[in-house]
Amino acid sequence: MRRWERRVCSCSENRGSSLHRNHNRTNLFIAHSPLSVLLLPRCRNDFHSGGIMTKSKKEYRPWGFFEVLSDEKDHKVKRITIEPGGRLSLQRHRHRREHWFIIQGESIVTIDGSGIKVVSGQAIDIPQGSLHRIANTATERLVYIEVQLGDYFSEDDIERIEDDYGRI
Repeated sequence: MRRWERRVCSCSENRGSSLHRNHNRTNLFIAHSPLSVLLLPRCRNDFHSGGIMTKSKKEYRPWGFFEVLSDEKDHKVKRITIEPGGRLSLQRHRHRREHWFIIQGESIVTIDGSGIKVVSGQAIDIPQGSLHRIANTATERLVYIEVQLGDYFSEDDIERIEDDYGRI
């Protein structure tokens, strides 16, 4: 265990290829793979046996659903699930950048016209203003954590360019 992990982590649980840890004093949830590290704030009020918050509501879309895990002034965190064969709109955001950490499944992420395969345990950054989309290319659900950073996080910051579901 690295020195910074000892300082912020008090308990751990092995889930597949990544190690999930949380710490009561710093309210951090940490998931890491050999390729990347994800740090999330934990909810202050309600926990799944020491995990991430449970007071979330699923919002359904034609491609699947998402849950907001954290919504603060300086960030928003979502757990997004895309059904097999589904994909999000080709879109851009004027007020935020995003970091996606794939928890389960396989995807093709398109950023400014270039397609990149991103699979479980990998992460990718979406620059502010870039045209992007994610597609589930597997026969199982695609699940990823989206961390939004910027100055505005509302759904009306989505500028859709193409949409398989007629939402332009």
